[in-house]
Amino acid sequence: TEYTIRVRAKFGDYSSPITIHTLVREISERPVIPEAASWNERHSQTVPWPRVWVSSPEGPGVLSAAGGVRTDVLPVERLADRDGMRRPAGQYSHVVEARTQGSIEVADSKEARQLFESKWAKDKGSCPQIRGIFVIKNSGLLQKWNRYKNALRDKTVESYFHGTTLKCDKANDTRLCQISDCGICGIVNEGFSSKRIKDDFQRFGKGFYLAPNSSKSNDYTVPPFIGSDGKGTKAQILCDVCPGNKYVLKKTDESLAGPPEGYNSVFGQVGADLNYPEIVIYESAAIMPRYLILY
Repeated sequence: TEYTIRVRAKFGDYSSPITIHTLVREISERPVIPEAASWNERHSQTVPWPRVWVSSPEGPGVLSAAGGVRTDVLPVERLADRDGMRRPAGQYSHVVEARTQGSIEVADSKEARQLFESKWAKDKGSCPQIRGIFVIKNSGLLQKWNRYKNALRDKTVESYFHGTTLKCDKANDTRLCQISDCGICGIVNEGFSSKRIKDDFQRFGKGFYLAPNSSKSNDYTVPPFIGSDGKGTKAQILCDVCPGNKYVLKKTDESLAGPPEGYNSVFGQVGADLNYPEIVIYESAAIMPRYLILY
């Protein structure tokens, strides 16, 4: 697909519309891309100059080594000239502002449905009715996750749930929102980000908390979002996780900044402080969001 965009090209006094593929080719496969410091910056398309970097050509759908997104494979909304940005003749004076790379599609997965229902603890009441299941598509996150998994000695993959805030009407609109504190859309867009970890009680230090039980993750989805149909909706994300070598704990240790040397994750086992198990991942690349479940 070619996205027609307009840039200011410095060929003397010449300016013209140009396609994104032509743009990439003209600057020797090295597009100028914003380095978004947060999901909100990336999604709101506001990245202040001069915080930009130049990606290496790593192929369609591949994240740059610098951690950003390749704009030649994403929808481009606009180019914004920045004061003081000057480049040699024959190159472009602009910052490309790219939209998010994540998306969701309706996919009534039997696997996701069965896991959600079977992992709802009986002492938590009856399992709520599922309103919709969506497959999460994010090629950049998948590539990072595969690289992380391949580097592990133990490449076991396990399924865990993650409950977080829903601030948009996903039951009636599958488009991803631009609300900065919508945890669901944030994860679909950029995966699990340490910048979104709250400064509150963290049983095993700051990390990404997931659970094998959907009923436990449900505790973190409140309050439900009231949609245009007047119904309340909660959401969880079913993830593929590479836990690697687990460090098992039964008692709270808030001082942890990560697993001990030789371990890749912390597993909270039912015991002195926990009624239900949970896992803490400290590397976002170890988590691949697979399905969005609305209920």
